[in-house]
Amino acid sequence: MTTHSTVLQRLRQLDHFLSGHPVGEHSALFEKLVCEAFACALHLPFFDQSHDDASQGCRVTWHGSETPLQKSPSGPDGVVRAHEFFIVLECTLKTGTKQWSQEFARCLDHVRQTASTVGAQAGQTHAVLAVKTVAEDTFTAVKAHNSSRSPHKILPMEIGQMELLVETADLAFTLRHLDVRRFLQDAIECLHHTSDVRDYRAKLGQRAAEWQKSVLELERKTVFGIKSCEVLVAENRRSVGVSEILSKLTQNPVAELYAEKTGTGIDPQEITEGLKQESLGVVVGKLPDGEELFAPVPLAEFKSRCRRRTNAVEGAHARR
Repeated sequence: MTTHSTVLQRLRQLDHFLSGHPVGEHSALFEKLVCEAFACALHLPFFDQSHDDASQGCRVTWHGSETPLQKSPSGPDGVVRAHEFFIVLECTLKTGTKQWSQEFARCLDHVRQTASTVGAQAGQTHAVLAVKTVAEDTFTAVKAHNSSRSPHKILPMEIGQMELLVETADLAFTLRHLDVRRFLQDAIECLHHTSDVRDYRAKLGQRAAEWQKSVLELERKTVFGIKSCEVLVAENRRSVGVSEILSKLTQNPVAELYAEKTGTGIDPQEITEGLKQESLGVVVGKLPDGEELFAPVPLAEFKSRCRRRTNAVEGAHARR
């Protein structure tokens, strides 16, 4: 699958990315990119229609083809099979009234068909209409539909929201499927309480930023623990002090971006707690001022602990 950074770059420079290919390929490339974005956001394997693997219960399937490149011939452009929910992806580069007249009914039909095919319960299947920018007619039609009793709600999603999902998943690489589902549900609720496209875009942008911050805050110790472990391994010494680890992290673009997104600097205490909590580092001594010195936990020992944790969780589920 294409890496998070590549997908993120293509989303941020969509016009530039598409301009490097023949116009006739743009629709297929956009479909594929949207499906890859959701695969990245949910850390799921990505397949095209020709190579789909039904043995993978959770996956993202683009219904087009990479070789030769062609868009989805019929049905939804893509289907996301996540943990306990599904996302039907309808992707279009159309703008203005054509976006609504040619895509809205199709999106609704496809989410109904998919929900029936996979045997989803009411409210378990979401529909995302992926566009560059939401047209006013599309907003009006979707808002009216979502206010009805239909169990299948539609979320018109612009490039900016897809960027944020992929960026969040890349930074907080332990992002849960539940968090992504919460984002979708919050966005649908936001649409319900807005009056027009501008209002929707502004309020959703604010809510999305709040969602991202809450997710990143939840994962701070884990992420800084792993980034601190990277420093321990790279230094390849018997021990490294917390202050030195902190100095290295303040020069790390990922750690700095993470701190920036959550609005607070990197706390030395988070380094200590992250290394200990995730069993990534062990205290092997202290400096005269009390600063702790860490060495990395051997990889084999870390893997063994992860297996024991997994076995314990699997045992809990087996006893249900």
